[in-house]
Amino acid sequence: MRTAILLLLVFQLSSCATANKASSAHISPGMGELVVPDNFSYANVTDVKVELQFQGRDFEDGPRATYKILGLDDKKRKDLLVQGEINEKGQVETGMFIPLHFKELVLEVDYGPRTYQMPLKKRPNIRQIIWMDYEGLF
Repeated sequence: MRTAILLLLVFQLSSCATANKASSAHISPGMGELVVPDNFSYANVTDVKVELQFQGRDFEDGPRATYKILGLDDKKRKDLLVQGEINEKGQVETGMFIPLHFKELVLEVDYGPRTYQMPLKKRPNIRQIIWMDYEGLF
């Protein structure tokens, strides 16, 4: 009886060791084993300079005007990239980092009770003159 129990215990332990060896064969390689080309860019953001000039509204005596630049991903989800106030000359000068997964940029301007939106081209230097009227931004 003792021999049978001992044999059963040895058999059970040896089957666990075999199962562990089989499951460890499917482990993916470590980071040290990866082969990365020399010209591979690890960047996930791009640095952008923004210069906007707003016209058609009085920014000195008019209501306070603020702006936001939002990034849109491929599922049309929006994330805030930068925000601030448009100065009294109707200008915005700023820099921002754009994550590379954003496909589009949207400018959102709050002026008094109105909110205006327009797309911006995604490029390293965004320099644009924008006309504001009661219909929107152009």
